[in-house]
Amino acid sequence: GTSPELFSGLADTAALCALAFHTGGAAVHHAICHVLGGVFGIPHGSANAAVLPYSLAANEPASRDVQADFAAVMAVELERHGVRSGPTLAESVLALQDLTGQAASLRDLGVQEDMIEAVADEVLEREPTLGLNPRPVTRDLLLQILAAAWRRDLALAAG
Repeated sequence: GTSPELFSGLADTAALCALAFHTGGAAVHHAICHVLGGVFGIPHGSANAAVLPYSLAANEPASRDVQADFAAVMAVELERHGVRSGPTLAESVLALQDLTGQAASLRDLGVQEDMIEAVADEVLEREPTLGLNPRPVTRDLLLQILAAAWRRDLALAAG
């Protein structure tokens, strides 16, 4: 089960994320979520939950040190709730999703697999924030992230 303490911690984390977003801007993860919401009608929070671990896995080679620091903190917090996660931040996020019952794939949100290419094309056409991503955003990278988010496959996201 989940505890009020867990959800209180999630609320604190959401506030810190909003501050970080306001300060640093968005990159590939949020760009994908804007398109999923604005064009395909998927609720923004749900889209974020379903895409985040796969964006993290795809960006890990370009942000390894920062992600390792966050993964270490998350592992400690997850252990407090009896949950073990893997060594990466993406694995920790998936473990948190499982703990809280969040949709963890685009398929869970009703995205059809044949929509993936259209989502990637819309992201490239509409989103000006892609230059903030730790690694260059190409159509292939978007397809990799989206396919991984649809299949719930971290290895696919990591390439």
